[in-house]
Amino acid sequence: MNNMEEKREHPREACSETTFYSTKKGIYEGLIKDIGVKGVFIIADETPVVGEIVTVAVPATGDAEGGKLRGEIVWKRPGGFGVYFKSSLNE
Repeated sequence: MNNMEEKREHPREACSETTFYSTKKGIYEGLIKDIGVKGVFIIADETPVVGEIVTVAVPATGDAEGGKLRGEIVWKRPGGFGVYFKSSLNE
């Protein structure tokens, strides 16, 4: 594992699905690059502010149904951001 410890409690799967996410400012389109039961990494031109609450349209994966989940932006970098979901895809 590349000399780096995995810090995530829940594993993530590679993904390449278009998604829409909304903030107080509007609705935007992005690309989900990896997804787990408690979070997602989205590549997007418009990156919300860390701490901002977003609603993400999540595709169905494995045994989890798709739908909309609210989460918090926990980090960002040029071209993308990470979202932590307060509830999981399995709930």
